[in-house]
Amino acid sequence: MKDPSSSKRITILIVEDDPHSQLYFTKLLSGMYDTAAAASAAEAWELFRCGLKRPLPPCPLLQ
Repeated sequence: MKDPSSSKRITILIVEDDPHSQLYFTKLLSGMYDTAAAASAAEAWELFRCGLKRPLPPCPLLQ
């Protein structure tokens, strides 16, 4: 397990249109990962393409 204080934390992009679920997943994961959240695929693509501090690693899709 990675140290949460490490400067090499993984960034996870959460794509969820329900604000309550988005908040839940952000709070759940933010202790161990840097998180970014988007409410739509278009918004996620813009964050992924332009707005994140560092690129996201390839990962499986969860629905």
